[in-house]
Amino acid sequence: MSERRWDVVLRVRDAGVISDPKVLRGPHVVLGTDPGTGGLALPGGRGLAARHTTITANDPTSAWVTPVGANPVRLAPYADVDWEAIEPIRERSRLSRGAALHLGPPGARGITVEFVECRDLGVVDAERLTSEADDSMLQIERPPDAIQAARQRPRVSTLLAGGLSEDRLRAIVITMVGLSGALLLTAAVLLVVRFTLPPSEPPAYFWNEVAVTSWDAEAVKQEGFAAPLFDTVIDWDRKLAGDTVHAELSPDDPSKWDPKFFGAVIGSAKAWSKHPQLFKRFEEIKDEYAAVVTALRAAELPEVFAGLPMTESCYEPTVWSPCCARGWWQFMPEFGARFRDDPTFAGLGIDVKQCRYRDAPGSTFTPMEKAPPPKSCQTADYVAGGSCNLSECASDFRTDLQLSTRVAMLTLEMPLHDSTIAASGAAVQIAIGSHNAGYDDAPLYEGKVSKPYNLLPAYKRWLGEKAADMPTAHFYGDVSKCPDAASVSDGCQRYMMTATQGYAVKVVAQHLMAMCYYAQAYPENPVFERWQKYTGPGGYCEELDVPSPAALTRVKVGRACP
Repeated sequence: MSERRWDVVLRVRDAGVISDPKVLRGPHVVLGTDPGTGGLALPGGRGLAARHTTITANDPTSAWVTPVGANPVRLAPYADVDWEAIEPIRERSRLSRGAALHLGPPGARGITVEFVECRDLGVVDAERLTSEADDSMLQIERPPDAIQAARQRPRVSTLLAGGLSEDRLRAIVITMVGLSGALLLTAAVLLVVRFTLPPSEPPAYFWNEVAVTSWDAEAVKQEGFAAPLFDTVIDWDRKLAGDTVHAELSPDDPSKWDPKFFGAVIGSAKAWSKHPQLFKRFEEIKDEYAAVVTALRAAELPEVFAGLPMTESCYEPTVWSPCCARGWWQFMPEFGARFRDDPTFAGLGIDVKQCRYRDAPGSTFTPMEKAPPPKSCQTADYVAGGSCNLSECASDFRTDLQLSTRVAMLTLEMPLHDSTIAASGAAVQIAIGSHNAGYDDAPLYEGKVSKPYNLLPAYKRWLGEKAADMPTAHFYGDVSKCPDAASVSDGCQRYMMTATQGYAVKVVAQHLMAMCYYAQAYPENPVFERWQKYTGPGGYCEELDVPSPAALTRVKVGRACP
């Protein structure tokens, strides 16, 4: 019995030259300099591995791409993007028609590959073509057993011609029974596919792919979003600035809040809530999420920061980035050295020591500086060919949830307590963005390196150039001007990188989803108990598609977060 097969159609972009579409035999296709039979062979000398990545075809419109090992693979909705602004993917990711991959180092050294489509070479097409054309016209290669089965079945038009003899009637009955059996088999296959295919992928998070909704303050209140947004973000912004400084940050008047930022948060929460695999991950990490929320509350910090490890690592402690960031909060190797002499951590081992090199296991790396080298993804000696060249470390605080969370809280306090940022009325959003782009790293480099995309210098530049009537509390929304990943050359990154523009939106949106899930699934847990007020009639949780733990038993996580 033959099975449906989807072949993969790709197009290669190299030095401005676009190749003709290449049809590669599916469902699994390997890309690299030496991919083997049936794979896509790419030119060497570009920082590519022999088997760099794989593509698996699932249906006519989409496929999944999976990096091999730590090989850098970047994914974007279009080919014409600034690949240096895009972080490599870490695990299996959904490909849609028109999407592009960049393999190897960003820039001219790597190779860009466009995903055109998947082509169906399965049983259904073979039977359809056989029934519509003479055998002599069948030029396309099809599975021989499917073609043979189609040839042996008489056509209904032939059966009905010339009356219904006993033989013809018997043939009709056999044909109808066969069709009924085929329908039942198809239904069974669909049920199996429903629970075995990879889950649909949540949208990637460039600013253009964040679900921005038109801001309607009355709708925000009616849908119940005003209360959780005020509790988790606005109230903190107001208190940090001083309650009388930003009178517009009123719990009763959301129309004065940053409309672009909070519109994107609400739209994104609604869009992401339709993907049960994200809630499946919430279920798997409920204890860890509760631990981080508890630590934040004890330190009197905004609990929305608990969404940061979800965005950074999906609460997976062993994850390495291509640039060697690691752990729950995805800190670079040098990060712990900033606190080496802090008496708060005396004897606790806040450091990274003796990490083995992947290509030289006998040698080890222990960071001594307090900051990674400039453009560390290209220049650090622990990065090779665009991939992290480190493996296990003798000591690594980044994989310890308690220690790494304490370090994270110290770093998040810095922007919150900075007088300039605190006065902005957007301190929480800026602090979240600083975890992605840095707060103010220039002092660590003793003035030798400029960090214009750190949030403090970026905010100061915007403060001196903004329109006179623009509230400072609208900073994050106002500087988020990149409508899509292809627009990075149009000056939309003047104050903030494209990735950072959507970063705080995602963190806040995911925390809103976590509050609904945990409050409904585990109302007896004292950590989640205070969120129950959002789950009742009129609460925003009614606007989200929040499943129960029982409904998640058959859901596979796949790639739940970016």
